Amino acid sequence: MLAEFALAASTQAPKVIRHLDFHFGISVQTTDTNHTSGIGGGPISGVANSTASGSTEGTIAVDVVGLRADGGLVVNVLENSREIPHPDTAQCITWGVGTVVCEPGKHTTPEEQALLRYMGRHFVNPSMIDAKNHWSVGTNGKDESETSDYRITCNDSGIMCISFERVTKMPGVQGFSATTDGKMVYDSNLTVPREISEDTMLRTSLVNGSIVQGGYEQVHTMVNIELLDDSMASH
Repeated sequence: MLAEFALAASTQAPKVIRHLDFHFGISVQTTDTNHTSGIGGGPISGVANSTASGSTEGTIAVDVVGLRADGGLVVNVLENSREIPHPDTAQCITWGVGTVVCEPGKHTTPEEQALLRYMGRHFVNPSMIDAKNHWSVGTNGKDESETSDYRITCNDSGIMCISFERVTKMPGVQGFSATTDGKMVYDSNLTVPREISEDTMLRTSLVNGSIVQGGYEQVHTMVNIELLDDSMASH
């Protein structure tokens, strides 16, 4: 993994090939549903809910600093918001097929991940698009599987409207399932999303160690991202 980030270990700061600024807004609502009676044999006869919510907004700066031989885009990403008083730059690699790998020890937020998965050069790949303007990508690993379906609903000289659905699953007692519905405006000429809107519902079982407690947690996350500035657009 450390070998993936040779640029990050360099004593010289890498040259910035392209700089982009985005505005984001995110809201999260978490609901815990606990079964209070009827667990362990009888019918469930009591349920208690607790809900918490929060939201924030800010900016995400992305510097493109390299292109790998396998097509991966190397970027430095920095978020500023009221929730992050001391921001720290993370270096990540994105291929545009949903896979994003960031340097060890650096935290990236859900909104940064939502943006970076579409920043790769191969996000819209004509060879993968069928006659109905649809394509899909996915991974099926031992610990987690993910499938994303995309559909181009309009195309004005390379400015595309794209709708999508993503399903992510992790099996096991402490696993989860998540469904994301979204849409975006994508500039295929400059290979960058102009607007992204995602609505994700994630559900996990409430557990204590390896014991399922008879309830579940549901997290509803809404993310909106808008491109503010792109150094490539001025060239």
